[in-house]
Amino acid sequence: MGAILQNPGVAKKMQEEINSVVDKERIVSERDISSLEYVQCVVKEMLRSYPTSSLLLPHESTQDCTVGGFFIPGRSRLIVNACAIGRDPSLCEDPLAFKPERLMGKNVDIVKDKGLFDMVPFGAGRRGCPGAAMAVVSMNLLLAQLIHCFDWSVEGDLDMTEVFGSTTPRSVELLARPALRLSTCP
Repeated sequence: MGAILQNPGVAKKMQEEINSVVDKERIVSERDISSLEYVQCVVKEMLRSYPTSSLLLPHESTQDCTVGGFFIPGRSRLIVNACAIGRDPSLCEDPLAFKPERLMGKNVDIVKDKGLFDMVPFGAGRRGCPGAAMAVVSMNLLLAQLIHCFDWSVEGDLDMTEVFGSTTPRSVELLARPALRLSTCP
């Protein structure tokens, strides 16, 4: 939400897309999500920029292999830094900028990474998070409903400084104010 508040054009594009799919007499439902490409791109960009966990659970290589030019002996324990991968300039142009448009028209499946290590919010390799599919649908639906029903604002400057750890929470809590946009929203 902080990234969206920092980039008001993103919220405006999301509202325009939602308004073109969902009329103002109802709220966004799960069946609408497949028609909301830009909303899906915003969620993917959020997970790339701000993964839920910076350091993924340890992985173990089953055999000797080479990844990115580095030799990994079999039975080595590895910890994947999802935050560093998402912000790597060799994998993503201008990685510190929040640009959902970079994902438009691209078939990026963040639930099953299929060996693509540029988006790894739910795992890296064969085994990912078993709840990833449900989490992605829930995030898309919740975010679409929040943007559809409310206009959001924040007073003063928005501090997006993070505290590094196994997760990367912001150092200052987000205090955003909603203003009701639609009378049909609860």
